[in-house]
Amino acid sequence: MSELTRELPSIQTLKEMFTYNQETGDLVWKTRPEHHFSNRRQMMAINARRSGTICGNVRSRGGYVFIGITLNGKGRATYTAHRIIWKMVHGTEPSSIDHINGVKTDNRLCNLRAVSHSENMKNMRLYRTNKSGAAGVYRPPGAKSWQAFIKHNGKRIHLGSFQTFDDARDARARAAIKYGYHPNHGTPLTFLPEPK
Repeated sequence: MSELTRELPSIQTLKEMFTYNQETGDLVWKTRPEHHFSNRRQMMAINARRSGTICGNVRSRGGYVFIGITLNGKGRATYTAHRIIWKMVHGTEPSSIDHINGVKTDNRLCNLRAVSHSENMKNMRLYRTNKSGAAGVYRPPGAKSWQAFIKHNGKRIHLGSFQTFDDARDARARAAIKYGYHPNHGTPLTFLPEPK
């Protein structure tokens, strides 16, 4: 079962496990109660090692902060920190949570918002493989004109052919406004606006 479909532990259990710092976005391990473990010895060992430490590891897969949780001696389950945080604060498990500024390790509450999958896709950063420097703008090999496109409701919409890069980029920017893209969409990750 994927992390996106696996249900998180209850809010009460999460609050017994973690303290959340909204200003830094960090989850910190608490001294967990004995009923989280299969025996007292396990509780003592894990609490001695973890209590008071910042949780999670960043994985190359997606770049999010992941946290492994073992309860009652049962198998270990891994979740993203932002999903744990959202449930602890709001009590819900939305299908998608967007990092507004595009930094997947920035789990401050002001940087997280519950969105649909399509809304989340409208706040994507500029792909590292992008060669033109603008989302939805490219020039095919050997062509003299620039092409612009945008995706909406799962469909690719051709916005036209343009003599200059600037014209193609401007057409794409207008379409982004028309189709409700987030203002951060297509910006490089080196540009990190403060969440609003």
